[in-house]
Amino acid sequence: MLYIRERKLIRKDTAFKCCRVEIFEHQYQWQGKEYKELQLDLGKKDKVGILA
Repeated sequence: MLYIRERKLIRKDTAFKCCRVEIFEHQYQWQGKEYKELQLDLGKKDKVGILA
């Protein structure tokens, strides 16, 4: 949970877009390292994220 609270967004780009569905690539910095996430916006405040 610390990762989610303490990370800092560096950039957000569109990774994939088709048929009104857009997947975003977010790049974060946490504890001196960079991490990338793919996020699918489900509307309002809901998101699906998978950390691998």
